[in-house]
Amino acid sequence: MASIPVMHTRTDLLRFRTDRAMKTKSISCWLMLFVPLALLGCGGGDTTVVDPTDEQQTTEAGASGTEEDQSGTQGEPSNESVGEAEGENRPPAGPVVLPGDPSFLKYVTPKHSVALVLHPKQAFESDLAQELPVEIVVDQQQREAGFDVRTIERAVVLLKTPSADALTVGRGDASFDEEALDDGSDPFAEPEPPQEPAFVLWFATPPDQDEVLRAARAHPDQDAEVTEIAGVKCYSAYGPSIAFPTDKTLVVAPLAAMPEFLEPTGGSGPLAERMRSQVFSADAVVVADVAAMREVVAVLKRDLGEEIPSQVRPFVELAEHVDVVVARADASAANLLRIDVTAKDAESAEQVRLTLDNGINSVKSLYNFFVHGRIQNGPLPDPEAALAVTDALVNGITVEVEGADVSVNAPRPDGLVELATALKPAFDAARKAAVATQSRNNLKMIGIGLHVYAEGDANNALIPAPRTENGKPVSTWRVETVEAIKAGGSELFVDPNLVNERKTRYLLVTGPGTLFPKSDSTLTLRQIETGDRPASNLPIVIEVGPDKAVVYDQPGDFVLDPENPRAAMGDTGEDFVNVLMSDGSVQRIPPTASDAAVTWFLQGSPAHPKAAEFRAELARQ
Repeated sequence: MASIPVMHTRTDLLRFRTDRAMKTKSISCWLMLFVPLALLGCGGGDTTVVDPTDEQQTTEAGASGTEEDQSGTQGEPSNESVGEAEGENRPPAGPVVLPGDPSFLKYVTPKHSVALVLHPKQAFESDLAQELPVEIVVDQQQREAGFDVRTIERAVVLLKTPSADALTVGRGDASFDEEALDDGSDPFAEPEPPQEPAFVLWFATPPDQDEVLRAARAHPDQDAEVTEIAGVKCYSAYGPSIAFPTDKTLVVAPLAAMPEFLEPTGGSGPLAERMRSQVFSADAVVVADVAAMREVVAVLKRDLGEEIPSQVRPFVELAEHVDVVVARADASAANLLRIDVTAKDAESAEQVRLTLDNGINSVKSLYNFFVHGRIQNGPLPDPEAALAVTDALVNGITVEVEGADVSVNAPRPDGLVELATALKPAFDAARKAAVATQSRNNLKMIGIGLHVYAEGDANNALIPAPRTENGKPVSTWRVETVEAIKAGGSELFVDPNLVNERKTRYLLVTGPGTLFPKSDSTLTLRQIETGDRPASNLPIVIEVGPDKAVVYDQPGDFVLDPENPRAAMGDTGEDFVNVLMSDGSVQRIPPTASDAAVTWFLQGSPAHPKAAEFRAELARQ
């Protein structure tokens, strides 16, 4: 069959690149299905097949509880906070879902190919989690999602297999068949959107619905669209829709898929049947119907080719040999990690074993090369004891084959909790260092933005003047800086711990003796260049404590009190204070520096009899 080369116009080429980017984004999600095989990142618990007696006991355990739970009164939804009138009909609430209860299978449809079942509350209560700095993850997640992940009894994530057409760019990248013109179709038609995952979360205590919706920018006050399905309100904004079927249940899914969760008729299909024989009591369980994804994987291999990372390619090839993957993780089980693979036949199982053995050997090599020496020569109080634990963890991974079944096990070594306890100070130090590095990087980006603005401003003003309407400011220098560099958005300024309040800790240095005696003072690059003090000694922006943060797009800056310079800094604890200088560098004020030295520094290091003493104080890093 003849093929006609395509002469791309600029528009067509842009669409082609956009399609490629969309496809690559969706591809990365599906390739992640094979990463647990490569990194052994999921597993644990025992792969117990449920017999009718066990299933009945499990179901009874999941349905047990107080009479209030079983009657549904405790779980009665409460949507008054998002505008429901009192007394309005609401869907009934069921009992709290407990680990092991398989009732969520009603949401699984024949189109689903992957299910991830998590029990966060159970995982965070494990002895191992108690010794890890989980508050970092919890705090960030709560800021971004509006609820505490530790209150989630169960979370179910369901993925549908995208069609092959959804992953195809045009009609074959740079050319298409003549028949493509005969059927009247557009060879450059936009591909189907990738299948979005759906989430169902059951909470031990009701989340604040207002906080959840506002965190997702889906609150009615934020102009979100509200659609009612099966008597439940669905809130839609920039992403998936959000619904609260009960006061303890949260559904996040595309609006078109919401009926599957608000009026569930599922519980059928290959994935559901494979899940019926599993116990879902581990901290995390993944069930993947790989057989249903073979066509998709074939398209990815054909279209990506050499673009597939070499480390991942062997596991992509396994799709031809694997029918089902069940992976478990459980911090409290005898097996921390377990993966069970059902191959097509015994010959395929052997191919799976060889690939897994190679992957495990790669993990061991990386551990011996990068990790072993660092632990041995690191700051841990007992490196030999730590090595005994990590060696047992890595070297204890095994692969077993029986017929068409392959299993990977990583037993929990003795002393793991003690190792986590010993590592906690190192985790805390690493977190603190990462936060400080990110802050310095943000300040450097702000400095670049200020200089970019100054170069384009007619007067070379270093600090953008707020826009005004009717003589009143309608923005701040921070907003104008973001506009100048066209990158980063408000995230460059807004503190990650203060996202919901949209507050920033980066304030302009103003006050007596500073470059900006008043908050509306102006400064140009020429004034800096011709001044009597080096540009590297001129503070512009300071990072204050969280208690002194201001709303990003509202007026508010640091005002120096020469007698008490730390008052306006707020609660900075024992941390260094980062300061952006007019030359774009970032310097730090140590917590031990005297008030006189700090004032001298913030005023641009003018001539002073104690200048040498002040410099020595500020140099103590």
